[in-house]
Amino acid sequence: MPRSPVVKVVRLPDLPLAGDIVDFVEARRAADCDDATIHGEIQTLIDAAESIAPNEPTAATTGDADSGPRPVLIDLSTVTPEEINWLWPGRFARGKFSLLVGHPGIGKSFLSLDIVSRVSTGQAWPDQPGEQREPGSAIILTGEDDLGDTVVPRLMAMRADLTRVRALDAIAISDDKGQQREWFFRMDRDIAMLQKAISSIENCQLIVVDPLQCYLGERENNCVEDIRSITAELTRLAVGTGLRAGELRSLTAGSFDFQSDPPTVTIKAAYAKNGRDDILPLQSDLAHSLAEYTLGMDDRQPLFRIPEKTAKLIRDDLASARAQWIDESGNDAERDRRSRSDFLTYRDHAGEVADFHCLRHTFITNLISAGVKPHTAQLLARHSTITLTMDR
Repeated sequence: MPRSPVVKVVRLPDLPLAGDIVDFVEARRAADCDDATIHGEIQTLIDAAESIAPNEPTAATTGDADSGPRPVLIDLSTVTPEEINWLWPGRFARGKFSLLVGHPGIGKSFLSLDIVSRVSTGQAWPDQPGEQREPGSAIILTGEDDLGDTVVPRLMAMRADLTRVRALDAIAISDDKGQQREWFFRMDRDIAMLQKAISSIENCQLIVVDPLQCYLGERENNCVEDIRSITAELTRLAVGTGLRAGELRSLTAGSFDFQSDPPTVTIKAAYAKNGRDDILPLQSDLAHSLAEYTLGMDDRQPLFRIPEKTAKLIRDDLASARAQWIDESGNDAERDRRSRSDFLTYRDHAGEVADFHCLRHTFITNLISAGVKPHTAQLLARHSTITLTMDR
């Protein structure tokens, strides 16, 4: 009798957001482990993992029952072959779903904008020089890059026809009083709005969704809208510890020790800027809040799913807070005053921008304002020199 296949789910420790075995190996190599040691660690994890028993056949899976789920089969002899209608011949087909996949920072977003630029002008594809095409329009959904400081400058440098490019920023509706309400686009809820947007643009040839997981809808902390629901906790932790965005991404529920005195959070050396394990104290109210937030989480579960580029996260949260602040105006005069102010704006009247790293600066400022000695503030901020701390 042939041996049944064995299936195991192996949980690799201390992985970054969306990390896999490649990230695990790179982190262990960064910790000066040789390949033989890493192989042994992986084999130990495999041996310790429990096997998943195959399901026994049932009436539902064999199709013997009259009711319940059943397979739907298509007789391929009845299918009429069709030619593929190519946008970029051999690479991207019209009316089809295509993915650009790779590690963060290798240029996926940049490449997608280059494709948008070529669509908007009819410029030849890189592997087909000299073959001009009919220009078309494109729609961009960008969940991480800012339109003003990233998307548009890049498209301009690529000589795109910006009149043929639209960004789907939100879905809006007006109430009986003419007040407009907006919400973040989600594919599981607003796909009809995307179809309407396509219909409103002449010769729309391309839709770019970057990143895809930002717009899928109800997923576990996968998209910017879901992240907004936990931003308060994320912001409190960033301001209360001074952790950088990359360090916050590495945190899992197991990174915290709420029983120690004081409670602590540990940053693994692989993710710390100084290259060593760091244990930081937590204020009691922050620890209490985090203990409730992590209740029921697996120790290996990432605490937050933070986009690689945090500009849109900060911008959208500020916009939401500002809209609520304006709506709380007691009268028309106060509403007008608040609307003209730059309070809670992403970019103020002086051109200064509120980025995610400002939260770390706030942490240091709060330490100094509370009377913490400069040297202690330097240790808590994990700066190499006191100048870095006091210049903040």
